[in-house]
Amino acid sequence: MLLGLAGLGLTAQAQVIATLGFEDGDQFYHHKDSAQFADFYGDHINLQPGDVWNEKCEEAYSGTYALEANNSNTVQGSQWFRGLKLRYLPIEEGKSYRVSFWVKANKTFTMADGGDPINTAIKSSLSIGRENLEVPLMSQSGTQYYYDWKDGIMTGDWRRLSFVAYNSGKAVQDKFFDQFDDNIKDIIVNDPNDPSKNDTIWWKGDDTSFPNTYFLTINMYNPGRYLLDDIKIEEATMAGCTYIMMLSGWISAIPRMPPSWLPPALTLSVCTCCPIRM
Repeated sequence: MLLGLAGLGLTAQAQVIATLGFEDGDQFYHHKDSAQFADFYGDHINLQPGDVWNEKCEEAYSGTYALEANNSNTVQGSQWFRGLKLRYLPIEEGKSYRVSFWVKANKTFTMADGGDPINTAIKSSLSIGRENLEVPLMSQSGTQYYYDWKDGIMTGDWRRLSFVAYNSGKAVQDKFFDQFDDNIKDIIVNDPNDPSKNDTIWWKGDDTSFPNTYFLTINMYNPGRYLLDDIKIEEATMAGCTYIMMLSGWISAIPRMPPSWLPPALTLSVCTCCPIRM
């Protein structure tokens, strides 16, 4: 029998750990030491030249305000571009979390230099670490729980997107630290004629494992206009899940077992009852 995630009580019995509707009085999730983002609810990461973001757009899904991202069509963007980052989340080991948000964007965009229309995409993940030393939550085998919706998911109307991730624990994340610690911050040239004498400065610094801090990133990484509203992160009541691929193309979840497999870049259901499907 297929077990839909809605049937496992993820919504009815979930504990809400973070919400953001961009309304007056909402909690701030920006970096506490950043003057750049001090007036924003979250950090605006890797915006490109010509991008203009506004957290007080009155075209909201609910309430008064939403985030409006007007992204330049001179840069197509990669998955880590144009991200809203919500920091200091109380994510705990051995627990499952459901993230949901409402988004509105056109189905396609066209680059400034022309060409065929391209499907508008959006990516999201719950992650551990810090800037340039971070990774989405992973399974025991190292599969990353990130979600990249890019196959015509946008319609020009408001859509609810959601996903589930399991925190296998910092020890599991740190097993794969060496795969994510190679971001170069700077190279000091000591001898222009001999690159072997250069000093490489790494973003990881003295860290030998991921900092034990958690955050949510939503990357509206393509050109065009996005609206984002009603972000919610809920703690599931089950201790974990085993995700099983069914021949029908649906994912079943068996509660209270740690996940051992989940493919990256799932396309998830946008309906409110929250089944996951490929």
